[in-house]
Amino acid sequence: MKGNYIHITVLLLAAALAGSCGKKLVEESLTPSDLGTSAFVEADDNSLAGHCFDHHPGAAPETPSNPNSTIWVGYIRDYNPGTDPFPCWNWSCHIYRGAFKFDMTPYKDKDILTAVLHLGVGQAKYESGGTTSNQGAWVKEVCLATNEWFNGPNPLVTSSLGELFACKAIPGMPELPHGLKPAVSDEFPVKFKGTMYSIEVTNIVRNWIKGVEPNLGMVLKGVNEKVVGESNAKAMSPVSYIKLDISYFAPK
Repeated sequence: MKGNYIHITVLLLAAALAGSCGKKLVEESLTPSDLGTSAFVEADDNSLAGHCFDHHPGAAPETPSNPNSTIWVGYIRDYNPGTDPFPCWNWSCHIYRGAFKFDMTPYKDKDILTAVLHLGVGQAKYESGGTTSNQGAWVKEVCLATNEWFNGPNPLVTSSLGELFACKAIPGMPELPHGLKPAVSDEFPVKFKGTMYSIEVTNIVRNWIKGVEPNLGMVLKGVNEKVVGESNAKAMSPVSYIKLDISYFAPK
């Protein structure tokens, strides 16, 4: 509970200080101005007899539904070694990243006190080798976008792994809780409870507003982005209910 107490204490002290200085503490919630999913597929078809019925190597990967409200993170791998008397060998590997951006223009003159990012990470089934395991969360990392991904199509289907939404690491940001049984955390910078993540991003938002860092939004990366053949596996999480809670001082 330590993280909760610190956050609440900061807000209470700020409210008291603001009141004594003729200001009020304003708290607002923002929803993304832009959402996007990028998808990459690498596939190979070495069909020995041309009887690979359930795979389509070289085709575009499946694109997740609800692109205007949900982004997707993770991977899907398909492998078909064939079944006698019809030998066959083909595989495909789909990798997904999601991204989102908030419009910070109305806050360019605000002194941001706190900023907390909230994500609803869907608990999706994990499949490996034809076996389905328990529900899990497959988002591993939140990072800062480094290009204007929001000016492209959504979903963005790429021909190269290097064309997935690009990003850079956030200093001091730990990995997000992930896996079949994600660890519960109640302290910032990353808090996790059920399917909801809360991430402390105050300095990031301040840098966006002050122009120290361009506001290109954030990118979510999955648990494993390696291109792997000879494997049937799926670890995909939908991410929705994205919002940014901010607080700042304003004149009374």
